[in-house]
Amino acid sequence: MIYVTRNPLWWLVGTLLSLAIAAVIWFAIVKPQVDHANRTVDETIHNVQPQINHAQKVADCIQTAAGDVDKIASLQSVGTASRVGPGAGAIPLPAPPSS
Repeated sequence: MIYVTRNPLWWLVGTLLSLAIAAVIWFAIVKPQVDHANRTVDETIHNVQPQINHAQKVADCIQTAAGDVDKIASLQSVGTASRVGPGAGAIPLPAPPSS
């Protein structure tokens, strides 16, 4: 609702009241929700980062080996694609073909 007045004092009071209402809404409703969302994102990134690092190591291993299964197995045994984080197993890489 827009209320037009010729009195500058009432215009100032209305402006300050509008700003006060906006500030209460921001600090009481919006900011806590934004802070909660940011904390959730930070925790998720923190929890997922070891798995991302592990996947990058495995991808580097496969890229270095150029698809050669024997090289992939040897790189995995040296620890390039080793266990990361508590309870996280290494991604199983294909076994060398039997001749």
